[in-house]
Amino acid sequence: LWVWGLFKEPLYPFMLLQLETKLFDLIGDDGDFIKPTTLFAQVPHTRNKETGSSFTNAVLTVRETETVSADVFGKATVDIFEEFSVGSIRIYPKEEEVEEEVV
Repeated sequence: LWVWGLFKEPLYPFMLLQLETKLFDLIGDDGDFIKPTTLFAQVPHTRNKETGSSFTNAVLTVRETETVSADVFGKATVDIFEEFSVGSIRIYPKEEEVEEEVV
């Protein structure tokens, strides 16, 4: 269907987003912190002739990865991951003014 993209702008149903975070110290005297991690999101994408492109809310996840043996000899390995929801994300167009939300 790539040939169709030559004649019309291709329609992608979502955007894959990956965000790298740094170490984050928590307030207090306990020395608690949030370790650096990678956040993932699959952000739904729609396109409308009148309004243009837009994204909708998406779930932010982290992945817990485990490396396991893929053969009986132990030479080949495969990474298996499980995703855990940690929040949500919303992407706004640059032109749109957004009021801060209080959670």
